[in-house]
Amino acid sequence: MGIDYYGVLNIKKCATKSEIKQAYRRLALEFHPVKPQQDEGKHVTFSMIGEAYDVLSDNLHRAVYDQYGEEGLKAGVPGPRQYIQPYVYHGDPIRTFEEFFGTENPFANLLDVLIHPLPLHVAGNHIGIKKKSMDVSFPLPLTLNEVYYG
Repeated sequence: MGIDYYGVLNIKKCATKSEIKQAYRRLALEFHPVKPQQDEGKHVTFSMIGEAYDVLSDNLHRAVYDQYGEEGLKAGVPGPRQYIQPYVYHGDPIRTFEEFFGTENPFANLLDVLIHPLPLHVAGNHIGIKKKSMDVSFPLPLTLNEVYYG
């Protein structure tokens, strides 16, 4: 019997993308290895949460998983037009966390980033917020007929 990705995220099989994201957000913040916890297996749990989110957030992987289970997903299956390649988790739950939250730090204050945005060139490999540039406007000496008829 393979891994129950829905059980890992504690969601129903009919969960929407929004519910999958909410479950991942809650569990990833709860089980992040940097946060102090009594559980020694939190890194394994965090990795399983990342893999479950990676599979269930992708429509193709989720469809294959729903039909063939974890074994079929990881072995690859024949599709209607082509062979569907075997799924392999990249193995880095921190990368999944960073792609989702925009930072590796589970303690990051997202409001601080909104209030004091970093320029993109300072942000390094993290997602920064680029300030909106001023609108550009030029006076054009056109009549209404020229605008309408060309």
